[in-house]
Formats: sequence, C-alpha cells, structure tokens
Amino acid sequence: MFIKILAIGKINNSPYKEIFDLYQKRIKWKINIKELEIKENSKNLSERIVKEKEEKLLLENLPDNCILICLDSGGKILSTENLSKIINDYRESSIKICFAIGGASGFGEKIKKKADHLISFGKITLPHLMARCVLIEQIYRSFTISSNHPYHKGHWITLFSYSV
Repeated sequence: MFIKILAIGKINNSPYKEIFDLYQKRIKWKINIKELEIKENSKNLSERIVKEKEEKLLLENLPDNCILICLDSGGKILSTENLSKIINDYRESSIKICFAIGGASGFGEKIKKKADHLISFGKITLPHLMARCVLIEQIYRSFTISSNHPYHKGHWITLFSYSV
C-alpha cells in the first residue's frame, strides 16, 4: 500500500514533527509526505491568489492513479472505523491514496471537485501541523485495525459533536 500526504507548509523541527515521525515509523505501509510552499513571499498576496497558487501546487504533485482525500472543515465527519474502511478498500489495489492538507485559506474549488472524499476531523479548529499529527495517528490506527493489533482497543478519547 502506498499513501502520500500533500501538505501546505513546513513542519521543521517542532514537537509536531516528533509526533508525526513517531507514528510514521510505526506504520508498515509506505507513507510519503510532501510539504509544499509557495516560492514567493505570500504575505504580500491576496487570499484568493494564495489559494490559487496552493491549489496549483497540490494538483501538480498529485500522483497518477490515486484516490484523493482532502481534509476540509466542510467535509464529512467520519468515525475511525469508517476512515479505516476507506483506506483498506484500496489496500489490495494498485491505486494510491493521497491525503491533502490545504493552507490557512482552505482548498480552491478545483481541488474540492477533484477530491474523491472531503473529510473533517470534527467541528473543532486544529492548527495545520496538529492536523498532520491527527491524520498520521488515524492512518496508524487504520493499520492496527486491519492488522488486528490491540492498539485500537485501548482506552482512548472519542471526539463527538453535539448541538447546544
């Protein structure tokens, strides 16, 4: 199985990187991360231009023959088991899975239309680097579910949403 993560921005040497690397090492599937940045100073660009440039970078770096799963605040909220099912449905095929994490302005319409799945980690707002850590942990958890490893059976916090 081949999984690629396309992420806008650099993780560098931060506690997030340590967490990401820890889970990435535990997974026996091939996982590549490609960090993408706009080459010019984006502080001087409008939000629309930044979103367009990030979208172009993401589309240029999508592997051929892949299922695109975009992490988007407006996406469908899935249980871990449902995410695991999506991942494992493609496990035996030659199709690659590509997760995309957009920039602070979100995804442009082209990438959203190209996506096979738009998913959300809930109604909370996460920093992009933390979202990467949550994603890699959920990929690891999917791996443990498919391997019948006891990790998923442990006592963990389940996040849920409710209306007030």
